[in-house]
Amino acid sequence: MFIEKLNLKIKIIYRKEVKILKNINLLKKEKGGGSMKKVTLVVFCLLLAGLLSFSTAAQAGLVNGDLESGNMGPFTSVDTVIDGWSTWGGSGAYHDDYNHTSVGSRAVTTWHDDSGVYQDFTVTGGTKYTVSGWAYSPSTSAAVNWNGLMKVEWDEGTMEDVGYFYGDGVDANDAWKFISKDLTAPTSANVGRLVLYVTNNYGGNPTAGSIGWDDMSVEAVPEPASLILLGSGLLGLFGIGRRKQA
Repeated sequence: MFIEKLNLKIKIIYRKEVKILKNINLLKKEKGGGSMKKVTLVVFCLLLAGLLSFSTAAQAGLVNGDLESGNMGPFTSVDTVIDGWSTWGGSGAYHDDYNHTSVGSRAVTTWHDDSGVYQDFTVTGGTKYTVSGWAYSPSTSAAVNWNGLMKVEWDEGTMEDVGYFYGDGVDANDAWKFISKDLTAPTSANVGRLVLYVTNNYGGNPTAGSIGWDDMSVEAVPEPASLILLGSGLLGLFGIGRRKQA
């Protein structure tokens, strides 16, 4: 299935490059010193448009990944809304007590494994995605026997861990930790679910503390075939320019 989809995408780009070459031949017939510049500009724009349209279907992206939009409050309140996200359980809050960057002011925090936050995103089966985000545990509420877990659940039934924020001082308190991993969507997957929550680290009974989350991201990794095609197009522009100068 993945090979068939890849072949189809390559055929689509090939057709676009054929159209580009036809446009080049037409523009070469123009007179005047500005024709070469027009050729270069048109070819570059067409190549860029082709690359963008090629990757659009694979792009995931999150709504409100920086967690800056919504109505703050505890998960127990019906008035608490995190735009683009869903919550479960009552042991969490959407707040402005701390956040990852100075640009924003909000984050999400959970303090028991009965609660968490998640968001669904559309994927293309067989495509690789970079899933990333930041986690934090303040010293005033240091996690004891809790770990923060970021994972992705695929709609075909499997799941994969992205990474952990480890409690009990393993990961430093009062310091944001970057968590990132490249995951390839199963060939039959159409939807992924990014899930953020805390889990027992099996070192003992969780007794205290919380872990916060901010600035989440899910982005498609550029496919080598599309990068090669863009690179070959740019080399073609260079070649056209050299021939013109000669």
